[in-house]
Order: sequence, then structure tokens, then C-alpha cells
Amino acid sequence: MVDKEADLNKYVPENPVSPIPVVIFGGMGVPIEAYRLLRKRLADHGFTTLFPIPLLNAEDRARKLLLFTDVNKIKQEQASEVITTAGEPNSLGIKQVDIIAHSNAAPFIVPVIKEHPQNVHKLILLSPAGVHPEMNPFLAVLKLWQKERRNKKDKRQLERLGLLKPDEKPYSKNWRCYYPEAAVTATRVITEDLENLIRGGLDAVVVILTQDSLFRRKDYLANLDPRIVKMVELPGYHSQARFDPTIGNRLACLLKD
Repeated sequence: MVDKEADLNKYVPENPVSPIPVVIFGGMGVPIEAYRLLRKRLADHGFTTLFPIPLLNAEDRARKLLLFTDVNKIKQEQASEVITTAGEPNSLGIKQVDIIAHSNAAPFIVPVIKEHPQNVHKLILLSPAGVHPEMNPFLAVLKLWQKERRNKKDKRQLERLGLLKPDEKPYSKNWRCYYPEAAVTATRVITEDLENLIRGGLDAVVVILTQDSLFRRKDYLANLDPRIVKMVELPGYHSQARFDPTIGNRLACLLKD
């Protein structure tokens, strides 16, 4: 259960511009420290941010998907609780939050939003996974592995430029716990649910990073209907979303729109 403010890692700016908190859901296995510069940039613009961290107790670890802890299911349950309880009541008394979901967070958060659309004020999907055609699960996992290899090359480029630091890299000690989450990332398609949520009134935008080799621009343009889904293109690699000031400033502008 997420019932402590510390569990939400709440960051409150000196001069808030909105009573609605921004809940950030990060990529698979990426620690909270990796998003500190993005959160600082949003705070500079007056936004309160929350970053829920999955809490795996003994009972949670006993919940298995095949032989592995079902982290994806646990994260969905905790996200559902945050979305429905951590927000600020609107004129109808319904608690609402803004959401930024980066990368692999999209496939697990969109189904949660589908259950609680009234609790989401604005949704920003930042270089989201899950925008691809339906495919054979084995082929999907293979394609994800190929994408991760391309993304590692991008990370090495960022390291050479001094932009990506060691403590901003995904942790790997508990990687086996995330096999089920990787499988969900590879196989779950969010396109139809996202478009239906937007048709139902959800204010949502997909942010495409044009140098992203993990989830490519052409895949978004091929699989999302621009008549329904608002798409914004920004320069940058996949990992830059976590710390690049220009991207952070643009996300703040999108939150204010």
C-alpha cells in the first residue's frame, strides 16, 4: 500500500502554479534519482511532483507470474491507489492528478487510467512503449531486445558527451523480477485504449523524441491517428527525457496548456 508521503517522494516548489500534482511514472527498472533533474525543472515552473516507488513486501514477492514476481501487477495496483487518492479535488469533488508516463510506464499505466479516467486531469506519454501493431509474443520480445540494443548505443553516446551519469543508469541487481514487466512492455498495445480515452474526453499528448532509437518516430506516425491523438516532436534520445532542460521546459508548457 502507498500510504505514506515518503513513499510518494513528494516534491513541492516554493511557488506552486497548480494545485494538481504531477505523478511521474518512470521507465522499467530506472531509479528515482534518474528523474531528479526533470523533477527539478518542473518544480522551477511551479509544479508539485510525486514519484511513486513500488514497494515489494514479502506478500508481494510471493505473487508470481510463472516463476517471477509479478512486478507489473503490483505497480498497477499501487498506481491505481495513487491516482485515486493523491490528487486535488476538482469542482465536482473528484480528486485529479496530471500524469507523465515515460517509456515502459505507458503499457502498465494506460489500463489503470482506463479504470479511473475521471481522476486524470492531463496525460503526457513521453516516448511511450506500446505503440505498435499486435504481434506474436515471441516476435514481440525479440523486437524489444533489438530495440534495447539500439538504445544502449544511444546511452553510450550520451555517456561520451558527459550527459548520462552512472547513477542515472537502470539498476540491474533485481532484473529477474522485471522479466514479466518486460514481457508486458513487448506485447501490450495501448493504441486503441489511448484513442478511446481521448475520444471520451481525456486530455492527452504523446511526446516523440526524434532521435529515439528505442521507440521510433516512424512507429508513432504509422500507428497513431493524428486526427485523434495530439503528437509533439522534440529533439533528443530516449534517455534524455529524464534530464534534458529543453525537454523539461516543454513538458511544463504542455502541462500549462
